[in-house]
Amino acid sequence: MTNVDISQNETPTTSRSYGGGIYANNATLTLNNCMVNENHIKGTSWAYGSGIYIENSVLNMIGGEVNGNRISDGSRANGGGLYVEGSVAT
Repeated sequence: MTNVDISQNETPTTSRSYGGGIYANNATLTLNNCMVNENHIKGTSWAYGSGIYIENSVLNMIGGEVNGNRISDGSRANGGGLYVEGSVAT
């Protein structure tokens, strides 16, 4: 993706939420000058990566920003901006 704005997304209230802005599993993802801002996961017991969640993937980020992403009310909350599991992020 190039010059894409992924902002102000909100996940529905469920027991588990992953990737409020971007979710990638078994993928190669390249972000060129993309903005991932102000995404929100709320009201879940397990919450991971409100901006970007990647699992078993490769993320190449060139320029851009990940800013102001947040998780609220998660008893197991990890990775407000970026959550990486079994992956490579550069």
